[in-house]
Amino acid sequence: MAADDLDGALAHAENASRRAGRVAIVREVLGFVHYRRAEWAEALREFRTARRLSGSNHLLPHIADVERGLGRPDRAIELSQEAAADSLSAADRVELAIVVSGARRDLGQGEAAIQTLRDLVQASPPQRSWAPRLYYAYADALLAMGHQVEAREWFARAVDADKDALTDAPDRLADLDGVDITDVAPEADSEPDLEAVSETDSEPDLETAPEANPESDPEP
Repeated sequence: MAADDLDGALAHAENASRRAGRVAIVREVLGFVHYRRAEWAEALREFRTARRLSGSNHLLPHIADVERGLGRPDRAIELSQEAAADSLSAADRVELAIVVSGARRDLGQGEAAIQTLRDLVQASPPQRSWAPRLYYAYADALLAMGHQVEAREWFARAVDADKDALTDAPDRLADLDGVDITDVAPEADSEPDLEAVSETDSEPDLETAPEANPESDPEP
């Protein structure tokens, strides 16, 4: 429910927590609902509880990101330097690096934000599940420092890798290329000049009319 009804999701998650508050996954789900609602203090509490109950460190990237949300980027960086970070899966290590890069930008350390991700993007082929978000974060960090040409390259790579439309990389790439889809879209209130249409033109010639190109319209 979290994708469509955050209020309903919160009610369900809180009810589950009251019934099974010692179950790690229940507290983790409640934490993610608060996370989606940008309720950082509540998310931090639930994530820490879930981490303690499960003994797993997989929530470390999200805990670090919550610290950013609370305005504590230094703390996010400190968390990434804990020994527990070494036990993370490859995907979680990438997620943590993305958070750290963002924390560096929060602190005004733009070039350090780029360096945090540079080796990872070079070592991550587009088939990796984390590639779209990683490429996007790297491109965003590059663009923030004025490296527009390189940023465009990595936004384009993010577009190619993002088969599930996890990011808005196509929009960012279009912005860089100066493409405004409203310039090419037909005007909503334009109407044909009915007086100019003759009886012979009232129906299309199906034998000579060009076939519609299903790929010509942008996807919603």
